[in-house]
Order: sequence, then structure tokens, then C-alpha cells
Amino acid sequence: EQPFFLYVHFYATHVPYEPPLSYRERVGHRGARTRFTADEARAIERGELRPSAEEWQEIRSLYDACAAWSDDQI
Repeated sequence: EQPFFLYVHFYATHVPYEPPLSYRERVGHRGARTRFTADEARAIERGELRPSAEEWQEIRSLYDACAAWSDDQI
């Protein structure tokens, strides 16, 4: 037997963030937003969209829900 390295990458935690409801509930997501798109991310990068602190929390919880969903797929 030889040691080996296995690299597995999931794209689910990249935009768009659109986790299933059960995972949004699992991380305590309370906002009305159910997805965060690549267009929104680009608008933030360009300074065209400035999320409030509450909106940032929603975006972070959507990311957390996507990460939890990805973890459960392994």
C-alpha cells in the first residue's frame, strides 16, 4: 500500500448560494433572502451594491448553509 493524496472540490459553496430550506433552517437563517447570485457578488465588488449589516448576515448564513449541505454530501 502506498500513501496517496485525494483532492475533492465542491462548487456548491460558490455563488450562487441557494441552499435547501432545511439547511437554511439548520444554520438559523432568518432573512427573506433565499439565494445570493453571482451578479450580486460582482455588483458588491464594483461598489454598486452595498449590503447592510443585516444583509451581510443573510449572505453569510446562506454560505454557511451551502457549506453544511456540501459537508453532508461527502
